Amino acid sequence: MPDSVDYTQLVVVRHGETEWNREGRYMNHLDSPLSELGQRQATALAKRLSGMKFDAIYSSDLGRALATAKIITDLCGGEVGIEQDLREHALGLFQGLTHTEILERYPEERARTHSDPDYTIPGGESARKFHERVTRGFESIVKRHPGQSVLVVCHGGTLETLFRHALNIPLEAPRPVRALNCCVNVFHVYDTHWVLSTWGDTSHLADL
Repeated sequence: MPDSVDYTQLVVVRHGETEWNREGRYMNHLDSPLSELGQRQATALAKRLSGMKFDAIYSSDLGRALATAKIITDLCGGEVGIEQDLREHALGLFQGLTHTEILERYPEERARTHSDPDYTIPGGESARKFHERVTRGFESIVKRHPGQSVLVVCHGGTLETLFRHALNIPLEAPRPVRALNCCVNVFHVYDTHWVLSTWGDTSHLADL
C-alpha cells in the first residue's frame, strides 16, 4: 500500500428499494419509482452521508438512482452530475419480468447469460460489454477528481461490477457478492490501484 494519502475516494451507494424490487421484477434499463420503504431508506442514507464532505456527486441517469440522489442532495446539498455509463446492465428480453417468468419463457437465454460473459441477450448487452462500460465510467470520474472525495449513486449490478474490477475477479467466476438497497461502499484509488475499504454497510438502515 502506498504511504501517500494522495488518493481518490469513491463512496458508492445503491438506490433505494423500488416497487419492482418489491415484486422481484428485473428493471435494468427500464425503471420503477422508489417504494415508500425505498424513500425511507434513501432518507436514512442521506442522514448517514450528511457528516461527510464530497467534492462531487454523480448518479446514473436512470430514475431510481436520480430520485435517491435528490433525497441525498436535498439534505446534504450539492449538484448531481449525470454519468450514463453507470446504468444497470441492459438485459433486453428479461426486463420487466420476474425471475420465475424468465425461467419459464427464456431458460436457454438465462443459462447463457450466466455461463458466457460474451453472450448478448436480444435487446441487451453482454456481461463483458457491461463490465467495460461501468469500468470506463468510474475511471472517468476518478480522472476528473484526483485526490478528491466523490459520491456516486448507482445500481446493484453496477456496484457488483466495480467489486469485480477492484478485486480483479474474472467475469467467468460466479457472482461474488450482492449489493443491497442503499448500502454504502467505499473504494480508494491510488493512481491505477483500487482498494476496497468498505462493502455493503447498511448499519444506517437498522431502524427500518
